[in-house]
Amino acid sequence: MGLSPKEMSIKIVQNLRSKTGKDLQAWFKNIDRQDLKEKKAIKAWLKDQGLGNSTAMVIADRYLHGGVGEYDDGPALEDQLFSGRFEGYRPLYDQLKKEILAMGEDVTSSPCKTYIPFSRKKQFVIAQPKKDGLIVGLALGETDSTRVKPAKGLGGSDRISHMVVVESADDFKDLMAVIQEAYAKNG
Repeated sequence: MGLSPKEMSIKIVQNLRSKTGKDLQAWFKNIDRQDLKEKKAIKAWLKDQGLGNSTAMVIADRYLHGGVGEYDDGPALEDQLFSGRFEGYRPLYDQLKKEILAMGEDVTSSPCKTYIPFSRKKQFVIAQPKKDGLIVGLALGETDSTRVKPAKGLGGSDRISHMVVVESADDFKDLMAVIQEAYAKNG
């Protein structure tokens, strides 16, 4: 399974000294000396120092968030995602999350800024609020389910092949059987 954004960020920070010769705090001190305040400027300067885009992004992010990565606080990301115009979808998401996590001890959730993936060995479901409802993306491949429609361009992996729009708790009736199918196919 690929790394979640949080896991990737942690790995980059752990490998900074061996890859760049400096740890995170040393990079912070160098940024301080440059008197940079905006993420775009910090990233550009770090890339000018020979760092790759992902490494520069992680350092800039942690610098601007007091040493903590923006993906480190999953509940805060969920709160942010389900705020404002998407606040009404929070109860649906909470129900979905509870049922998906109950499928097995191997299920994990790694909230991101625009969607929330659920994984076993591989990502098998994502939840993403949209103006039409709570989008549930599924890594199904071939399926006989008539409940789902093809999906393209949802957050996460290209493996998310199908989707269902959830507008109310009634939509969960047969949805969990389809999610169980995705769970079984991605273990």
